Amino acid sequence: MCDIVEQVFGSFNFGTSVQFNQEESALSKSPSNATPAQVVPTETRRRGRPLLPENNETRERILTAAQELFATRSFTQVNVREITDAAAVSLGAINYHFGSKDGLVTALFRRSVPELLAQRTQMLDAALQADGSRETKVREVIRALVAPVIRWSLLADTQKYYVPFLERVRLDGPLEVRNALDSETTYLRPFVSALCTLLPGLPISEIHWRLSFVLGIEHSMHTEVKRWQAMSAGACDFADADAVIERVVNFSLPGLLAPPPALTPASKGTRKRG
Repeated sequence: MCDIVEQVFGSFNFGTSVQFNQEESALSKSPSNATPAQVVPTETRRRGRPLLPENNETRERILTAAQELFATRSFTQVNVREITDAAAVSLGAINYHFGSKDGLVTALFRRSVPELLAQRTQMLDAALQADGSRETKVREVIRALVAPVIRWSLLADTQKYYVPFLERVRLDGPLEVRNALDSETTYLRPFVSALCTLLPGLPISEIHWRLSFVLGIEHSMHTEVKRWQAMSAGACDFADADAVIERVVNFSLPGLLAPPPALTPASKGTRKRG
């Protein structure tokens, strides 16, 4: 039943959709700079002004300063002067490099996702090309989906800077960023396609449901860590990212391999009135 996936998504070459530029390659070496979004194109310069390199030092100082400020206060509370003072740059530097304060927030949100997407792509390709049973392949597809983000999410700098930043983005960040959080699904298409191939007995709607449950678990790894640590009185140990990933994979695998749910009439079990 999953053969209709091509009708839903069309042709999609995910392996060639991720490109690194100098900025992302440099930023990927610093965990505090990693954020799961897509890369903002460099803004258009005014006529006669030379293009700056993507790894421009001033631009990076502004992004780092903004990241630290936005982790503690709302976007509306942090003004441009505070950011430029913290970055030790001129007041006009934000407009010069990002076009506006919103452009800065968007660039910060979309800072280093190419590395995360590339890791997912490489792991997914390896999972599908490796020998093994269907169960083994599904296990590795799950790992390809969740492992890069969970490993990044559990970094100390991610918990310190990105998690509060993401919460504030959802509240009052630029509309473009809020929309991206809610609607970006392109990266999931190869995983849907892979699972449709490996689990041909499942309708595509069921594939989507089950993937959404797995992604909910992954999402909690960077939004709920402190809560689970407090609730478990420290029994839930998130220090070992690989162990956490293995738990998530082991928990998710039976759900993806489960047979299709039996369809029951909506009226079944309801009482007649009167």
